[in-house]
Amino acid sequence: MSSEKRKYISNQKKVEILRKLSRADAKMSGICEEYGVQPSAVYKWQDQLFSRAHELFDNSRGRKPVDRSLEKIADLEGRLAKRDSVIAELLQDHCELKKSLGVL
Repeated sequence: MSSEKRKYISNQKKVEILRKLSRADAKMSGICEEYGVQPSAVYKWQDQLFSRAHELFDNSRGRKPVDRSLEKIADLEGRLAKRDSVIAELLQDHCELKKSLGVL
Protein backbone atom coordinates (compact mmCIF):
# COMPACT_ATOMS: atom_id res chain seq x y z
CA MET A 1 0.00 0.00 0.00
CA SER A 2 1.05 3.53 -0.62
CA SER A 3 1.97 5.79 2.28
CA GLU A 4 0.66 8.85 0.42
CA LYS A 5 -2.38 10.63 1.79
CA ARG A 6 -5.50 10.81 -0.31
CA LYS A 7 -5.77 13.98 -2.31
CA TYR A 8 -8.96 15.99 -1.77
CA ILE A 9 -10.51 17.25 -4.97
CA SER A 10 -13.23 19.88 -4.77
CA ASN A 11 -16.48 19.58 -6.67
CA GLN A 12 -15.47 22.51 -8.85
CA LYS A 13 -12.22 20.78 -9.75
CA LYS A 14 -14.10 17.56 -10.58
CA VAL A 15 -16.36 19.49 -12.95
CA GLU A 16 -13.33 21.11 -14.53
CA ILE A 17 -11.73 17.70 -15.07
CA LEU A 18 -14.93 16.27 -16.56
CA ARG A 19 -15.30 19.29 -18.86
CA LYS A 20 -11.79 18.83 -20.16
CA LEU A 21 -12.45 15.15 -20.65
CA SER A 22 -15.60 15.86 -22.67
CA ARG A 23 -13.61 17.58 -25.41
CA ALA A 24 -13.04 15.49 -28.53
CA ASP A 25 -9.25 15.69 -28.37
CA ALA A 26 -9.02 14.96 -24.63
CA LYS A 27 -7.19 11.87 -23.41
CA MET A 28 -7.97 10.33 -20.06
CA SER A 29 -4.37 9.53 -19.26
CA GLY A 30 -3.17 13.08 -19.95
CA ILE A 31 -5.90 14.71 -17.88
CA CYS A 32 -5.40 12.27 -14.99
CA GLU A 33 -1.67 12.93 -15.02
CA GLU A 34 -2.21 16.71 -15.17
CA TYR A 35 -4.47 16.71 -12.12
CA GLY A 36 -2.87 13.81 -10.27
CA VAL A 37 -5.99 11.66 -10.10
CA GLN A 38 -6.69 8.03 -10.85
CA PRO A 39 -8.73 7.18 -13.96
CA SER A 40 -11.03 5.01 -11.82
CA ALA A 41 -11.97 8.11 -9.78
CA VAL A 42 -12.73 10.07 -12.95
CA TYR A 43 -14.90 7.24 -14.30
CA LYS A 44 -16.76 7.20 -10.98
CA TRP A 45 -17.39 10.97 -11.23
CA GLN A 46 -18.66 10.52 -14.79
CA ASP A 47 -21.09 7.84 -13.63
CA GLN A 48 -22.32 10.09 -10.82
CA LEU A 49 -22.75 13.00 -13.21
CA PHE A 50 -24.70 11.08 -15.83
CA SER A 51 -26.81 9.13 -13.34
CA ARG A 52 -28.13 12.43 -11.90
CA ALA A 53 -28.06 14.62 -15.00
CA HIS A 54 -31.79 14.14 -15.61
CA GLU A 55 -32.47 16.10 -12.40
CA LEU A 56 -31.21 19.23 -14.15
CA PHE A 57 -33.92 18.96 -16.76
CA ASP A 58 -36.73 17.87 -14.46
CA ASN A 59 -37.03 21.44 -13.23
CA SER A 60 -36.78 23.27 -16.51
CA ARG A 61 -38.43 26.68 -16.99
CA GLY A 62 -37.53 27.76 -13.49
CA ARG A 63 -40.44 26.06 -11.76
CA LYS A 64 -39.85 24.91 -8.24
CA PRO A 65 -40.51 21.26 -7.49
CA VAL A 66 -43.90 20.77 -5.88
CA ASP A 67 -43.80 19.64 -2.29
CA ARG A 68 -46.72 17.27 -2.03
CA SER A 69 -46.03 16.43 1.61
CA LEU A 70 -47.96 19.47 2.87
CA GLU A 71 -50.99 18.47 0.80
CA LYS A 72 -50.75 14.93 2.12
CA ILE A 73 -50.50 16.15 5.71
CA ALA A 74 -53.59 18.33 5.27
CA ASP A 75 -55.49 15.41 3.75
CA LEU A 76 -54.51 13.08 6.57
CA GLU A 77 -55.42 15.67 9.20
CA GLY A 78 -58.83 16.02 7.57
CA ARG A 79 -59.32 12.27 7.65
CA LEU A 80 -58.34 12.15 11.33
CA ALA A 81 -60.78 14.93 12.21
CA LYS A 82 -63.59 13.13 10.41
CA ARG A 83 -62.72 9.85 12.13
CA ASP A 84 -62.60 11.56 15.52
CA SER A 85 -66.05 13.08 14.99
CA VAL A 86 -67.49 9.69 13.97
CA ILE A 87 -65.94 8.02 17.02
CA ALA A 88 -67.32 10.77 19.30
CA GLU A 89 -70.80 10.36 17.80
CA LEU A 90 -70.69 6.58 18.22
CA LEU A 91 -69.48 6.90 21.79
CA GLN A 92 -72.27 9.34 22.59
CA ASP A 93 -74.88 6.96 21.09
CA HIS A 94 -73.36 4.09 23.05
CA CYS A 95 -73.57 6.03 26.33
CA GLU A 96 -77.20 7.02 25.63
CA LEU A 97 -78.08 3.39 24.91
CA LYS A 98 -76.46 2.22 28.14
CA LYS A 99 -78.39 4.89 30.08
CA SER A 100 -81.67 3.84 28.50
CA LEU A 101 -80.98 0.21 29.45
CA GLY A 102 -80.09 1.22 33.00
CA VAL A 103 -76.52 0.00 32.79
CA LEU A 104 -75.07 3.43 33.59
